[in-house]
Amino acid sequence: MDRRWYKTQKAIRQAYFSLVAERSNRITVAEIARRADIDRKTFYLHYSVPEDVLQEFTHERMQELRHILEEKGFFRSSFHIRTAFQALSELLQEDEDLYRNIANREYDFLWDEVGNVFRQTVYDLYRDQLDITDQEALLMLEFYTGGIISSYRQWLRGGLQMDLDEVADRLASVSLYGVENYLLNQEGQSHERS
Repeated sequence: MDRRWYKTQKAIRQAYFSLVAERSNRITVAEIARRADIDRKTFYLHYSVPEDVLQEFTHERMQELRHILEEKGFFRSSFHIRTAFQALSELLQEDEDLYRNIANREYDFLWDEVGNVFRQTVYDLYRDQLDITDQEALLMLEFYTGGIISSYRQWLRGGLQMDLDEVADRLASVSLYGVENYLLNQEGQSHERS
């Protein structure tokens, strides 16, 4: 793809996110095209609907989150859970204002993708240590990731008066304490059965 393609795509994204920052109602192709100084046909060469802009952005950010985790050695080492929270915080700090705007709207796709990354991360971390059914794992992971996402959204909305490093520290402590307690409880139950 040539530079003009990327330049137009960048203009479309900037237009879309500037509209997101200004208001919460539905954004149209006509508004994006006007703001990006392109015609509607040009928009459709890049995207099918305005929401595709956010989906593409989300996909790229999740790839970046995985890359940060890989850079920090998360997948090669002993899975320090704080590293996952630090990586998410790092990602949010890159464009904090944009994420604050997104947090104040109901863009579930973004939060679903963040949840998917954390669900897979936790599953990879603990799957060999847990003696539970798939349904129990699903329930635990939904509870766990829902809390993480809710906490970060609350911080982005201004509801938590602490910096992102503190958020990462607290969530890592609570997460690790909760999982370790569960593992200890599982171990105790298996000794009782013996």
